[in-house]
Amino acid sequence: MDVTASVSGGALGGLLEFRSQMLDPARNALGRIGVALSEAVNAQHGAGMTLTGALGGDFFAVGDVQVRAHASNAGTGSLSVQRIDGSAGALTTADYVMTHTAGGWVLQRTDTGATVPMTGSGTAADPFVADGLSIVVDGAAPVGDSFQIRPTAGALAGLDMLITSPEDIAAAAPIVAAAGSGNTGTGAISPGEVIDPANPALRDPVTITFISATQYTIDGDPTVHTYTPGADIDVNGWRVQISGAPDPGDSFTVLDNSSGAGDNRNALKLADVLNQPLVNGGTTSLNGAVGQFVGDIGVRTNQVQVSRDAQEVVYDESVEALQSISGVNLDEEAANLVRYQQAYMAAAQMIRVADTLFQSVLEATRG
Repeated sequence: MDVTASVSGGALGGLLEFRSQMLDPARNALGRIGVALSEAVNAQHGAGMTLTGALGGDFFAVGDVQVRAHASNAGTGSLSVQRIDGSAGALTTADYVMTHTAGGWVLQRTDTGATVPMTGSGTAADPFVADGLSIVVDGAAPVGDSFQIRPTAGALAGLDMLITSPEDIAAAAPIVAAAGSGNTGTGAISPGEVIDPANPALRDPVTITFISATQYTIDGDPTVHTYTPGADIDVNGWRVQISGAPDPGDSFTVLDNSSGAGDNRNALKLADVLNQPLVNGGTTSLNGAVGQFVGDIGVRTNQVQVSRDAQEVVYDESVEALQSISGVNLDEEAANLVRYQQAYMAAAQMIRVADTLFQSVLEATRG
């Protein structure tokens, strides 16, 4: 039986409030940062080349999405929830509850209760999609069955570095671009960057030849392209830019970087991941997200300290009020004791006098 909602005070209530108001949101926020970092580093690392000449593999692994069926579920339904690759920016720090209603499946945030719109039908071929998540419903779930979904809560618990050797770090770029040795114009080509590491022709040599000051051709492509200085030229999964004023006959070649020693182009891009807008819908960098997280924790901590100080003042005043009513003043009690003792002695003396008078009356009547 879940009694969490029934506990509202005392040490246990304080611990539960800390968990729901601070611990869970902090875990989710850090998990989202971890997912964004892992996704971005893995993507950039895969676009680089190792010392052995191989393309880089995944650098990090993170924990999966946590899904828990409600204890009262009556059906055999289950959910398969995955984070969508490349969608870390769409993830939030919220947990969700997905409920099967008479009108279909409904996804709600647990922090605000807001309903989250979903696309898709929930099948493997057409999963529900919402907030960077892909949700597939399996089995039969009657109306009323629900599931808790925690997209980032377990991400850091499963964080692991997959690179075990320095030789596996893809610090170099797999391609290199160079101007022809016989060029006479002022044209220059950028070092080049990988935009699709999976392209099978990524490392094949390609020559770009200018047939006039404003037109060029590319190996294997019969199209005559119009030259725009600084514009992107995308071929075989890589991208370069040519600037300046090439002369007719000038050429530029992009080919396999067979000797990656001393090439740190991809390492620089990996370092720059921290400055890329990867969270909050692509509006906040990882550095910014960490700063925001630390700031939020600081604000919450200060609020708790202020609340604690206020409660201590209330407690001290209550104790003083109680003691003023029920407390014992030793001086006052001692004075009362002396007064009571004197009254007792006076009463005893009156009793003796009365007894003497009574005895005298008895003696007189006998005579």
